[in-house]
Amino acid sequence: MIMTHQLIAQYIHWQPHLNALFSALEAAEIPFLVLKGWAFIPDLYPDPSIGRPLGDVDLLVQPQKFSKAVRLILNLGYQPGSKHSNYGYDRKSSYTPKELAFYNAAGVSIDLHSHIFPTFWSQAAYPMDMDVVWESRQLFTDWGGNSLERLSAELNFLHLITHIVRHGLLDMNQNSYRDLVRLLEKYGSVLDWVQIRKLVVDWRLQSAFFFVRRTCEKGFQIQFPAALKDDWQPGSLRLWFVDRILTPLWNLHPGGEHWLLKSLLTLALVDQPGQAFGLVWDVLFPTDEARYHLHGYSLSLFRHYQVLLSRSFGWKRKELWPLTPPMGD
Repeated sequence: MIMTHQLIAQYIHWQPHLNALFSALEAAEIPFLVLKGWAFIPDLYPDPSIGRPLGDVDLLVQPQKFSKAVRLILNLGYQPGSKHSNYGYDRKSSYTPKELAFYNAAGVSIDLHSHIFPTFWSQAAYPMDMDVVWESRQLFTDWGGNSLERLSAELNFLHLITHIVRHGLLDMNQNSYRDLVRLLEKYGSVLDWVQIRKLVVDWRLQSAFFFVRRTCEKGFQIQFPAALKDDWQPGSLRLWFVDRILTPLWNLHPGGEHWLLKSLLTLALVDQPGQAFGLVWDVLFPTDEARYHLHGYSLSLFRHYQVLLSRSFGWKRKELWPLTPPMGD
């Protein structure tokens, strides 16, 4: 865990850069929501002795404003989060990226999103209504006193579950688990669990909810409402696969560094088995658009297989692994 004084120094160091970015987005009339980490400071972390580490600041903008937001961020001196010349904002492509990473000379990292579940190939499995996401937005005051907008507590709860799914259900050290526990401790008694239950079903997050809830109750001793305790329990085969196969493998590769293992774990949380097979097919035989979103830039099918193999077997050869330093959560 990072020392508290280091975290506070980071907040102070990042604050003027974020102030400039927030002001520029507002002046350009680009609505945005702050996601995760920065949206929870100081709300869920009011005690400076218990800081919240930041790898980046996540911002959500609407797809029709995404290109404009990218140009604005670049004009402020930020660099794309990859050395690949066409990463994310491929001018040969008409597709809107789901997520782009940027950083500046001061070390401030920004993740710009057009969707709260930016893993393109998983979106068919989790049909999230982004209109509901935007309608949920609420005002909050950040660590520097800015009046900004973030997701409602209910949507933050669901977004943290999706983030845990993306970055590894079994990685209990990730910030999203700590954020979820703190959110439940502060807002659990006033959350609209009827809305949450409906969206869990609509967005097909039943299995993800079950496994995240189980992990929170066992690992963090945090209780969910009794009415949800037995909801959406997966079948015995899926429980066996997660508990007897994937969990021991995860313990051999802690931290979620193994791309193939993380992918298998993600597939195990898809509610409809037929949909899981469809996602595998889309990864093995992706369309041009899918290849663009999977890798952050346009590339050939042959090149896709090269990168896929390199990730699956953990190879880190430079020519097959062009992405920049790993971004935090």
